[in-house]
Amino acid sequence: KLMIEYVMLKGINDSPAQAKELALILKKYLPHLYFVNLIAYNQTERFQGSLPKTIKEFKMTLEKAGVTVFQRYKFGSDIKGACGQLAGELRENK
Repeated sequence: KLMIEYVMLKGINDSPAQAKELALILKKYLPHLYFVNLIAYNQTERFQGSLPKTIKEFKMTLEKAGVTVFQRYKFGSDIKGACGQLAGELRENK
């Protein structure tokens, strides 16, 4: 089975309609060969992660459509190493 990683971005890709659309696409192109791993995006300057309630509703919509779905729990945000936070810093050479 393929693991489909789906990063949840607040107001961008987390609506129930988008969950239904995702389920239709997966069933059409990958019937019975996948599962979806929902990832809560950790806030950066540009994007915010979906609210827990929104992620739960998205997950339930996928499950009702017959999609196997898991939710990844947040780790690493305390060291800025979580999803969406991995970034390098440019340092000036002196």
